[in-house]
Amino acid sequence: MWPFRNSSATNVWRINADGTKPQQLTDYPVAAVPACSPDGNWVAFMANGQIFRMRSSGGRAESLAPVVSLSNIDWSPDSTRLAAMTAIPAKDGGVTRTLMLITPGVVNPRLLGAADAVGTIRFTTDGSAVAYRARQHGIDTIQIQPLDGSPPREFMTFSGATVGTFRWSPDGSKLAVGRQRVDSDVVLLRDQAKER
Repeated sequence: MWPFRNSSATNVWRINADGTKPQQLTDYPVAAVPACSPDGNWVAFMANGQIFRMRSSGGRAESLAPVVSLSNIDWSPDSTRLAAMTAIPAKDGGVTRTLMLITPGVVNPRLLGAADAVGTIRFTTDGSAVAYRARQHGIDTIQIQPLDGSPPREFMTFSGATVGTFRWSPDGSKLAVGRQRVDSDVVLLRDQAKER
């Protein structure tokens, strides 16, 4: 993403690793959460309340799902599916967070549970599940939701600082976790001139 280059819009750009030849790929008021497929052929992004994909070399954008992503968009390791978190209407009039699996060329995305998910989602390195962050009672966990629809399982638990993002190493042997903590103090200021 490259906000405000050449206009007030935020769009997806492609640039060589050495910083040369920037190329604008999208043309929307706001194109967000871009994700490149592992095979390097596609880029997915969100714009105008939809999830799109387009060739990483440029061209026409293809709508994949008419929904807003509430998380990052992640590609499966084999570049055939995408995952995103979205909200669907609930019976009580509210909304429920849902993990959505998108297969390009298939009309209806597949919906899985994960109502407690917040923030980052990632496919597991073998592509059999999607991991997501959940927060309950002030404690963050990383949950693994298998794609076969079986119940999620807890993978890691963190107390204290919030989990911001996470990502597996390319060989799947390690997990990097970004955590953040906000410290703040309360300061009382008085106008002493008025107290005299």
